[in-house]
Amino acid sequence: MAESSHPLSIRLEQLQGVEVGTPVLLQGYPVGRVEKVKLKREGTAYYFIAKASINEDIVLWEGTKATIIGQGLSGTALSLALPPADQREVELKGGATLAGE
Repeated sequence: MAESSHPLSIRLEQLQGVEVGTPVLLQGYPVGRVEKVKLKREGTAYYFIAKASINEDIVLWEGTKATIIGQGLSGTALSLALPPADQREVELKGGATLAGE
């Protein structure tokens, strides 16, 4: 991982093994790690915010989503899915919150 990073939050309805240290992948390549997980409440519903550090040189766009994936014996990862190339218009700022699936 690069020495410099920027923050990214990912909203998840279920944790499914996501914890501090869970890798964040872009096209299968590690670009960050989960640094913190918080339980939040909105009305009568609960959800989680996974706060991650992403390599500073990684650019994400509005429409990027995060999916929890299994990694064989090594556990769980968060995989970032970019929007189609023709829809990558607005870059996300550090600290943005992504929808998780």
